[in-house]
Amino acid sequence: MSASKESVTRAPLATLERSFREVLGSAFDDELRALVEHEEWFLPTVSASHLFELWVRQSLQSKADYNWVLGWVRVTDRKFIASKLGIARERLIGLDPQNLGSLVLRAAGFPVAHLEGPAYFSATWRSLEIDVDEGNDAKAATNSRQVAERLLKTLLFTYCNIGHLNVLLETLQNPGELRLPRRLGEVIKADDPPKALAIALREDGWADLGFLALGVRKLSARLEDQGRTHITGKPLLLLSSAEAEAFSALGTALQAYAHDKPSLTEKRADTLRSALQGIASTTDGINARDVFPDQMLVTENCVDLVGPVFRGITSNGSTLTLVSERAPPLGQTILYLPALKRDLSVCHWCDCPWPPLSDGAPTRAA
Repeated sequence: MSASKESVTRAPLATLERSFREVLGSAFDDELRALVEHEEWFLPTVSASHLFELWVRQSLQSKADYNWVLGWVRVTDRKFIASKLGIARERLIGLDPQNLGSLVLRAAGFPVAHLEGPAYFSATWRSLEIDVDEGNDAKAATNSRQVAERLLKTLLFTYCNIGHLNVLLETLQNPGELRLPRRLGEVIKADDPPKALAIALREDGWADLGFLALGVRKLSARLEDQGRTHITGKPLLLLSSAEAEAFSALGTALQAYAHDKPSLTEKRADTLRSALQGIASTTDGINARDVFPDQMLVTENCVDLVGPVFRGITSNGSTLTLVSERAPPLGQTILYLPALKRDLSVCHWCDCPWPPLSDGAPTRAA
């Protein structure tokens, strides 16, 4: 490892240790040793700095939340540690330990990711349905549009970045009854349409829910006609006709909230609830086919005796090691599709270009 890469990798660790030492003073060594002395590998002669490094490395790879980073110090010291890291005191107001821990790790320089995989989308539809039942249907309508568009955009983006970009481009060049958004109209007229399309897929606001549902279905139909397969070897079906109709039904239900339609006001909550139930079932079906990518925060990458491998934290908090022709950069959040649900499976992956949808604390840090 080169010196420059080593300094980049170790800088967050040094920053975090320095903030603790400056606040805890001479108590740092004693408090840290008390934290890890129950470990079978513990030796009282080992330096506190090495123990701190071991504790941080172990926690980053094994803890399911962020509470660990500040859980061993007094509550009154936590705000001072945050201050040493440049976090303004007003940002701490109302934060629970999970959010505070993630903020501290991020301020120290560790990548922090809020990972939203297949289970997140399935759970979100049911949460939105509860919002409707509790009378918050207008809020649910706004959020459901955003979540549905993200789900469909993720499908488009992922499969276009793992080898199927040309198929989507063919679809746009021969759209049939599909009405192209202006941004995609510019893409097919560009000097380099594949490059222009790859750029557009990363952008926000270029397509609405209606187009995305039809667009993903048309892409899926072309992939089916061409006999394309999933990385598992199974026939590739991104979105069936019935599943596309479920997204269209949600779009129709949302019209009562986006436009002034007094005649629909009385029944709009029931219509939205029914559409959300349909989308929940549709999402379960997509997930059952393993076509929706999971997210991972990459914590390690290297080359073993066979070739490139990388490891990271997945959206369910587990650690997974995968194989690919090239390993993603450390600290990057990726979208990935494994051939098998086990360590060392080959996979397809691409970067995740968008921030998380939800407001909660990130799922993991590394």
